[in-house]
Amino acid sequence: MPKILTVELTSGRQFEVRRRLAGRDLSRNERRRLECIRLLSRGLTAPQAAGLVECNPVTVCDAVHRFTGGGFDALADAPRAGARPAVSAVPPAL
Repeated sequence: MPKILTVELTSGRQFEVRRRLAGRDLSRNERRRLECIRLLSRGLTAPQAAGLVECNPVTVCDAVHRFTGGGFDALADAPRAGARPAVSAVPPAL
């Protein structure tokens, strides 16, 4: 039988989850991971949380392992390799 994932959050960490989710500077993936943590702390199972967030249960498990291993900072996207694309000026329309 698979192990049931649970997340116990202190009141301070619950507040931090809500504060971060209210922000507008999160990437789509980081927001999804935070939602997974929030839902599991409310007592939902990984498949239930995955259904609500519209992702795979493996994604939920990954978010929990990231969070338990490194806290909130571990939920951020990893930096991408390579140079950022250059923005070129768009010529005015005639």
